[in-house]
Amino acid sequence: MSDVVSKEATITFVSKINNRITADTRARVELARCLGKRLPSQDEKIHEHVDPHLGNCSLWERECYCMVAALMAFHRQEFHGKSWEHFGIHAANLFKRTSYTTIRADINRILRARNVAVLSNIAKVVRMCASKDVAINYPCLLCDLLHWNHPSRYVQHKWNAEFEKTLRGEDSHEE
Repeated sequence: MSDVVSKEATITFVSKINNRITADTRARVELARCLGKRLPSQDEKIHEHVDPHLGNCSLWERECYCMVAALMAFHRQEFHGKSWEHFGIHAANLFKRTSYTTIRADINRILRARNVAVLSNIAKVVRMCASKDVAINYPCLLCDLLHWNHPSRYVQHKWNAEFEKTLRGEDSHEE
């Protein structure tokens, strides 16, 4: 993989994983169970389902791909790949739909996290999203995670801005 992962590449990966977990119940169950590990990539079963769709990539990239595949299996939803909503919007929608007062703290924890710590925090919020039927844009989440360690921290700034805009009721959708 390159340092710059395109939207198209993340959409392609998510589409392939979505097709796999839609057609193969065993794959869906095995991938969802991987969330029980600190990092889904620690479960050997995940590699059977994810690795065929990866080229040469860094350990961080592999962790991101494995986490998104496991989250997709856990929080199933229709894949459209059209809108490009960042995770800050999803978290704000969850906050607006629930009485989970910890969501703002969870988002702040995610925004401050580096490397693998961000993945377990995101998994926690996605589990809450699943319980309240809040959709997640997995291609966008994957793309953002792959760029998480960029020196400018532009992903974190974008998520924070969109979280706050969505809470205020402003349109922050990006096409």
